[in-house]
Amino acid sequence: MSGKWPGGFIKKTAPTVVGPVNGSGGSASGVWTLDQVADYEQRGLWPKPIITIERKIYSWGFNNSGQLALGNTTNKSSPIQVGSLTNWLTAACGAYHVLMVTFDGKLYASGNSQFGALGQGNTTNYSSPVQVGALTTWLKVAGGQKHSAAITTDGKLYAWGYNANGQLGQGNTTNYSSPVQVGSLTTWLEVSAGSRFTMALKTDGTLWGWGNNSNGNLGVGNTTYYSSPVQVGALTTWSKIIAGGYHTLAVKTDGTLWSWGYGGFGGLGVGNTTNYSSPVQVGSLTTWLEVAGGYANSSAIKTDGTLWGWGYNNRGQVGDGTSGTNRLSPVQVGSLTTWSKVMAGSDHSLATNTSNKLYAWGENSQGNLGDGTTVNKSSPVQIGSPAYPADVTAWENIGLGSSTGSSFATTKVTLTAPLTYQVTVANTGSGNKYYINGVQQATVSLPEGGTYRFDQSAGSNSGHPFRFSITSDGTHAGGSEYTTGVTTSGTPGNAGAYTQIVVASGAPTLYYYCSVHSGMGGQANTP
Repeated sequence: MSGKWPGGFIKKTAPTVVGPVNGSGGSASGVWTLDQVADYEQRGLWPKPIITIERKIYSWGFNNSGQLALGNTTNKSSPIQVGSLTNWLTAACGAYHVLMVTFDGKLYASGNSQFGALGQGNTTNYSSPVQVGALTTWLKVAGGQKHSAAITTDGKLYAWGYNANGQLGQGNTTNYSSPVQVGSLTTWLEVSAGSRFTMALKTDGTLWGWGNNSNGNLGVGNTTYYSSPVQVGALTTWSKIIAGGYHTLAVKTDGTLWSWGYGGFGGLGVGNTTNYSSPVQVGSLTTWLEVAGGYANSSAIKTDGTLWGWGYNNRGQVGDGTSGTNRLSPVQVGSLTTWSKVMAGSDHSLATNTSNKLYAWGENSQGNLGDGTTVNKSSPVQIGSPAYPADVTAWENIGLGSSTGSSFATTKVTLTAPLTYQVTVANTGSGNKYYINGVQQATVSLPEGGTYRFDQSAGSNSGHPFRFSITSDGTHAGGSEYTTGVTTSGTPGNAGAYTQIVVASGAPTLYYYCSVHSGMGGQANTP
């Protein structure tokens, strides 16, 4: 099969892969030919070329404003693929709109834009994805009730949409229908948008909030509204932040869990229904890993892989098998110890496990859960099993999002054999450089759990051992070699030579380099 990807990028051949890839056919035996696979990981030639594993994005649930990005306003009770792109990085939902980022740093939006939440410079609703501006450096996004926020690869923070409570961080209450930068800092790390307020982390571990503070949800010790970022205390040990409807959850580097804001229905998890305007610790454990906040319900995952829920439970959104009984403190959801990611909407939640299976529970009147019904579920139910959608081999543990009644999740291709990249070496006048599948110093995407082989059998590899490091250019820049899950075979430049890595859960951003010569390598992302 020959041809080009959208945008005119040429398809190339790739090694045989066992098992279905992208639902595009294949033989009855499940063995894919070289040209059927057709270099599905290469998406184009960007200023810093990126080679990715193919990802689709699916949506389902409430769709009154076109927030499912499917080109219509019809509710969907099962996952439906959004468009034809297969290079989605992540998605985030607001109340009635969605934000989606591709691996090449483009930002798309769909849904309700009453106050400019889609960032199009207008207040027009769109039921299909529309690109937000021309930037190609978007990295992380957050959707609030009627506003949006996003961080770029250079650490800048932007916001747009509804601003009546100062939730855009501009020092005023003026609505903005296009992204505007929040201050001038380039040290923003994470951002989360609640109902008319915003919370964000900086790279120095400090925590900041702005916007609506009627319930103390900014955590600054009062209920005063702020239209510019204000720091939450003086600590520099915050690591995760989630803004719920009118409450906030955060994890510190020591694994402790903290909450503040609206305490009605027990959403803070501290054993009562009291509002708190400053952070209060949830229990005494130091093993919290992931957190999620809905309207007045919360969920969290511990380091042992257990899932917990608490708060408002009128529709089974706590997930413990009950409905109608609010939980004032965390209760375990089932007995599994393999949960990896959780996100909470207004009254429903989504979670993935370490096998990349997707589950949902809670409110389902609009098809929020994606199980093909409109019946509420008080315990997690698996989505996409056994056969829908037919081409989903694994739900990715990134890009998981849920809003008032809408849900999004990305998928990834599951490989039962190593994904092989061809490594060559050439000198273009500025010294020897590694080429990955013919692209000079390409950035490669190595998602957790996958096995990736870098074939060094080409003669040009002679004398250039291919290795990994946690710092740019490896040991040549003072870093140390990364060896977790890494094996080598043969001598570079000879038949059968390769370096292979099985990317572990929680692996850092990696770099590939030559252990003998400097300046040859590039980045190996591990999203």
